Amino acid sequence: MIIENNVAFDFTTTLIAARNKQQTVFYPLVYTVYADQVLHTCIAPLGDTALQEQAETYGKLLLEKLNHIGVFTLRFAVKDDKLYALGFTPSLDNVGYLTLEPFCSVSQFELQL
Repeated sequence: MIIENNVAFDFTTTLIAARNKQQTVFYPLVYTVYADQVLHTCIAPLGDTALQEQAETYGKLLLEKLNHIGVFTLRFAVKDDKLYALGFTPSLDNVGYLTLEPFCSVSQFELQL
């Protein structure tokens, strides 16, 4: 959060990933707005193919290096069409409520089990 207060990013976005021993699944990026470090607004999907590909590349690399199984959330700042990591959490995320039906066929909550 310190970086967010000192650098003028265009916006922030969140990627939710789920990984088991056979595969990694990514949900579409979500445009996020935080107020006083609390999620205020999210708009899904972000709909930017290039940013989605960048985020998935970073997510896959991180999940494999950490050998993480389960749900994983990555937060990014976007500046000039480039992603900058703000943080990651090896758990469910508030943004993930958008993964519930009717938005997605499988929710992040099911994948965590």
